[in-house]
Amino acid sequence: MDENCPYCESDQACEHLLLLIDLTFRTAEGGLLAESFNGRWSKIREEHEGDQDFEEREPFDDLIAEIESISDAIIYYDFDGGPGMSSSYAGFFSQGAQSKQNACESFDSLPQT
Repeated sequence: MDENCPYCESDQACEHLLLLIDLTFRTAEGGLLAESFNGRWSKIREEHEGDQDFEEREPFDDLIAEIESISDAIIYYDFDGGPGMSSSYAGFFSQGAQSKQNACESFDSLPQT
């Protein structure tokens, strides 16, 4: 899969990038929403600290679904960094300035799960 921005074709972080998530290690690595995403994900995990029955998959997928709902484009790709260093990634993009502003406002104002 093509890892470039679907709008400007950049292979680096660009003005369209809302969020870049390492799906394998469940962490945001870049984009305008990275800090908010990681903060919300940390809060969810802290709330379940010590809970032996807590499974991360469903709440993480719910958080991803929130990002998907406010993104104009999404790309999924795998990065092979060598033996034991492979990860799956998702990039979430906004098409323009207004869309980016709306997405940032929506994610920051969505109810905390």
